Amino acid sequence: MRRLKLALVVAGVFAFAVLVPTSGASFTGSSDSSLQVTTDKVQNWLHLYSQSADPDGLTGYCTQAPASNPAATGMDATLAVNLGMQPAGKQTTCNRVFTIKTPASFPTGTSATVTATLVSDAGSGTQPITSFGFANVGTNGTFTNPVTLGAGQKRQANVRVKPGTAGTVYYPKVLITVTYSGMTATYYQYTVTLRVTGQ
Repeated sequence: MRRLKLALVVAGVFAFAVLVPTSGASFTGSSDSSLQVTTDKVQNWLHLYSQSADPDGLTGYCTQAPASNPAATGMDATLAVNLGMQPAGKQTTCNRVFTIKTPASFPTGTSATVTATLVSDAGSGTQPITSFGFANVGTNGTFTNPVTLGAGQKRQANVRVKPGTAGTVYYPKVLITVTYSGMTATYYQYTVTLRVTGQ
């Protein structure tokens, strides 16, 4: 009788072990640690200037047709461009829409590459900018994109536009991306909104 009871107890323990699920996970504790992280910003690599913000007092910037006031306003992240009324179906060149300038020294390295990428007007899906690039200050109608600059160097941004339809307002964007030797990311970037109206 005693053997029978012992056998039943052993069988019950075995059944319980089979029915109750188990996990192979293990848990370990760890202590808190701190990590100091420093961040950079695009202004440490490049500035964008309109005529009113130009630290060198440079004039002769592209104007907002048919008005005589400069097409670009603001600087850096606040820079915006309104080219005004431009002939529909006709290509027009606008020189020195804004300028770019590198700081007196870089956080690392000796040069920076500036690349312009065009984004179409979101409303129509069309791109009224036919060409965009950088040129030496005072050079008209020439375009280099991308351009590599050393510290303290300045270039002007020239653009060609061709609005498709009279009376239509287009809002394409120009992404100005800065990279340096060995860098493949696109962390340092400005977005410049350009407005142009077909006439």
